[in-house]
Amino acid sequence: MTMDEKLARLRFHRNNVHRYRRLLSTRLSDLEREFLSRRLSEE
Repeated sequence: MTMDEKLARLRFHRNNVHRYRRLLSTRLSDLEREFLSRRLSEE
């Protein structure tokens, strides 16, 4: 894996974390919140 690929992968994970945190700060159903919390912990 090249350095560019590693950086792209890190950027992808960082963006996912930001997106999940932003979504968790909105109004969600319990099911949606549980799903996003699980995805965030996987990242």
